[in-house]
Amino acid sequence: MAENQTQSKMLSKQEKLEKRNAIVNKIMFIPLIVILAIIPLIVRLQIIEPNIDIAIAMGTSKFADFFCAYKASFVMLTGLLILIISFLFVQKDMIKKIE
Repeated sequence: MAENQTQSKMLSKQEKLEKRNAIVNKIMFIPLIVILAIIPLIVRLQIIEPNIDIAIAMGTSKFADFFCAYKASFVMLTGLLILIISFLFVQKDMIKKIE
């Protein structure tokens, strides 16, 4: 009888761990979805006036840039969000399980 109780406790711990892993996997996809869905929508034409030497070498005095600082900063912030989520939700048990 004692063995049945320990097996049921182990089973419930394993079920809880599996449920937590499923939730963590879903949460980890949120920043990736944001990167794939929202970042391409961030478009703003920015006219850049380069240095005189570059303008002479390229043959133009102005450049049009669609991948501007707004999109780059959004990519960096989303990457930081992924790192924070990883550190918050990855447990030592999961790391030991991989090893």
